[in-house]
Amino acid sequence: MKTLLFTCASLLMLTACDTTKRTTKMEQSSNTNQPTSELLVAQIGKPAVSESCTIQGASINGNILRITVSYIGGCEEHQFELIGNPNIAKSLPPIRSIELVHKSNGDACKKKIEETLRFNLANLAYKQESGSVIKLNLNGWKEQLIYTFQ
Repeated sequence: MKTLLFTCASLLMLTACDTTKRTTKMEQSSNTNQPTSELLVAQIGKPAVSESCTIQGASINGNILRITVSYIGGCEEHQFELIGNPNIAKSLPPIRSIELVHKSNGDACKKKIEETLRFNLANLAYKQESGSVIKLNLNGWKEQLIYTFQ
């Protein structure tokens, strides 16, 4: 009887510790005033299947694109990729379509999360030369972004 009681108490404590870790992690990532610490790298290629998310804001500073997104989740780590179309529209300056790919990893929780993502855009530049300009059309964002390679 004592063994059964001890086992149940131990399981409850382990579950409580795991929930605390997840909550702390999600509270940190849902703070829109501070971007995630990880700098992601944009890539050229074909975008994968993406799950739902809303782009709340997008801005470029130097070679870094900041995208503020909101999505539903809270129990699993979500992953994001920024994929640029290999084809560039021939205009001055040239134009490239880009897409944010969201993977929820099967997260079934229903909390609204807001997160600021940071992407290094160097791979999406028209030419990797200082001053090279390209316009970026981000799928899901109404404004065209102008990126000058630095």
